[in-house]
Amino acid sequence: MAIYLGIERDMLSCSDTKDYDYFIASVHYFTRPDGSHSGVDALSDVMQKYVNECCGGDGLEMAEQYFSLFRDYVIESKPAIIGHFDLVRYNNSILHLYDEESSEYRLMALEALRAMFETNALLEVNTGGVARGYMTTPYPSAFILKEWKAWGGEVIINSDCHDSGLLNAGYDQAENILLSIGYDHVVRLSSEPDKEMWERIDIKHF
Repeated sequence: MAIYLGIERDMLSCSDTKDYDYFIASVHYFTRPDGSHSGVDALSDVMQKYVNECCGGDGLEMAEQYFSLFRDYVIESKPAIIGHFDLVRYNNSILHLYDEESSEYRLMALEALRAMFETNALLEVNTGGVARGYMTTPYPSAFILKEWKAWGGEVIINSDCHDSGLLNAGYDQAENILLSIGYDHVVRLSSEPDKEMWERIDIKHF
C-alpha cells in the first residue's frame, strides 16, 4: 500500500513544503494592524469583533480580504489541493455578515478562484463542517463547484474530520451534490505504490 506524507498548510505556517509529498493550502487567520491574528473560523463573537474593528462593520469587506489572501497564497505556493475554499461561510449563518446569494459575493469568490485555477490545483470538497455539525452542506458552495467544473477543474473529497470515527462523514452528500452538478469522477490518492500518486475514480465507486 502506498503511504504519502501530506499536510494542511495554513498561510501563516512556517513548515517547509519540500518535506511533504503534497500539501493542502488553507487560510484560517486574518492579521490585524497590530500584528495579532483573528480566526476565520473563530467563535462568532470574535468574528463579529474583527468585522466591526477591521472592516468597518462590512461583512463583504471581510470576505474580500479572505479571498484576496487565499488567492495570493495559492498563486505563490502552488499547492496540490485548495482546502475548504469558502471557509469564510463558517459564521455567516449565525451572524448574517453578507448575502451568500448576492452577485457581489459570488463575483469576488469566483474571481479569486479563477486565479487559483491557473495553478492546476485540485479543489477540495470538504465535509468537515457537516461532520462536526456546524454546517449543513460541504465547502465550497454548489455555485462554486459548478463554475469549477465548467473551467475543467478537478475535485477531491475530504472529510477533514479530526476524528477517525468520522473519516467518511458527509461523503454521500458530497457525492450527490457533485453528481447533480454533472461531475462523473473525483481524484484521490492512489493506494498502489507502482502507480501515479493521483488517480481518477468514478464517483459512484468512490
